[in-house]
Amino acid sequence: MRRSCLTLGAQGKQWGRLGIFTSKAFALHVAMLALLLDVAGGSSYNPVSLRRCVAGAGVIAAGTVESITPRSIEGTIVSEIRFRDVAFLRDSRSTRRSLVIHLLGGSMGDSGLVDMGGPTFRAGERYVLLLKTSLGTYRDGYSPIIYYNQGLFPVFPDSPSAQPSVHNWIRRPIAGVHGGRIISVQPRDENSAPTVHRRGVR
Repeated sequence: MRRSCLTLGAQGKQWGRLGIFTSKAFALHVAMLALLLDVAGGSSYNPVSLRRCVAGAGVIAAGTVESITPRSIEGTIVSEIRFRDVAFLRDSRSTRRSLVIHLLGGSMGDSGLVDMGGPTFRAGERYVLLLKTSLGTYRDGYSPIIYYNQGLFPVFPDSPSAQPSVHNWIRRPIAGVHGGRIISVQPRDENSAPTVHRRGVR
């Protein structure tokens, strides 16, 4: 997978902030992940089945982003992403109690680095994560998500009155899994019907 990076100026990368989810919402998205695993993510150019993503993940967890801290590591900018309220469904280290990953990109002072097309995180938002065991090191180019980005599932409500639901990495709601394919729905505008997308498999 070819990755391209963009260096930003003084404006840098601003991370959005969303509200905290209730315990009911937390239980909802953990149950959703369990459902996906019972039925059974990489880049949009080389789609991978959910079952293959799950099989390849060394760590599977759900957590809320507590902080995003850009750091200069070995001449590049890497964001340290720390999670709270973490629930592990699979972990190669059974004694782990916290979750911190390292992701290429971020902003520091007058400069910044963006991994074009790579996964992004928002402080305060919750995610279901399929991760490499390394959790992001120089050996994997600080790319901790399995199959580049297909193991990233943001959890948030689609409207102020809606319950939190699981989305794919490009933030489209997941309607289900069929034949190894994740079925997502593109939000509609006022003049069109919703569009259903099926992610291919390898």
